[in-house]
Amino acid sequence: MLPPVLVTASIALVTSFWKLTEALACCTTEATMYCAYSVLMKRQASPGAIGPSVLSRVVAPNVIGKPIWNARCHILDAHLHAVPIGVVGELCIGGTPVARGYLNDPALTARKFVPDSFGHDGAGSLYRTGDLAYYLPDGNIAFLGRMDQQIKVRGVRIEPQGVEAALNSHPEVAESLVRGVEDPEGKKHLVAYVAVAQQADDAGEPALAKRLRTHLERTLPRFMVPGSFVLLDRLPRTSRGKLDVAALPLPDLERAHSRASFVAPRNEVEEALAQIWKRVLHLERIGIHDDFLTRGGDSLSATHMVAQVNRAFGVALSLRAFFDDPTIASLAALLSENISSSA
Repeated sequence: MLPPVLVTASIALVTSFWKLTEALACCTTEATMYCAYSVLMKRQASPGAIGPSVLSRVVAPNVIGKPIWNARCHILDAHLHAVPIGVVGELCIGGTPVARGYLNDPALTARKFVPDSFGHDGAGSLYRTGDLAYYLPDGNIAFLGRMDQQIKVRGVRIEPQGVEAALNSHPEVAESLVRGVEDPEGKKHLVAYVAVAQQADDAGEPALAKRLRTHLERTLPRFMVPGSFVLLDRLPRTSRGKLDVAALPLPDLERAHSRASFVAPRNEVEEALAQIWKRVLHLERIGIHDDFLTRGGDSLSATHMVAQVNRAFGVALSLRAFFDDPTIASLAALLSENISSSA
């Protein structure tokens, strides 16, 4: 038990700090309640201002901070190997705060508490949180969501919370929800349901959807950008205030790809490529600026498509070069460069 004097001093210190900041503790019962800490906001007075100070946010909303002094937070891959800074992995906790396991549940304990190969003596345990996160260059940890909420689209696992966080950072978005929706052929498409903010500049569906897509393409890998955007006044909720997923409207996936942005092939090369794409993707119409992935393609169909293109044009394009910008317009330009260089 702590001496009364030390308890009183500790409370006074925490209270005075809390008046100056708003803080976040990353909590998990399996690691004695909290293992990471971050200052979210600081109370600052504007220069020359009269009146109370204001709170200013100093970190992004999804930042959960740095490990406390006696804890270690690791971002690991599926083989429990550390991943580089900026790479997404599972958040695993080591150090003194980690519990021994679950009472009377040895099977769950064995799954969630694994040997800590990063410890000094190798005798401790790592707790596998099941949370997706990544380290920022400044040593803070950014949280993306739960591993069990991943969506598998076109053979790739996507964390919808990461896409939602990027969408919610746009000033015209009040709230968002990202789901995997199947079309009549059973192919799953990534769909973003967006509650439009009141201060949206132009809430017209095509214009706003284009701005949101551009925003996501600047911040996310291409495979994480939804192919369809459903714009709503608000997201549906149950009487208890929870998101009502069953009440979400079904997107018109075909209409999403056949708007005024459609541009037909302009020359023989683009026409030949369009015919190959339509065969591979089983589509009746394809525009030269349509993204191969958002039109239902995946890595396997892309391999077949590139092989057909190489045979038809007598070239040796790589799959990696195609994925840099998977559109017919870009592929046609790439073919022209390849043919010119080999002439």
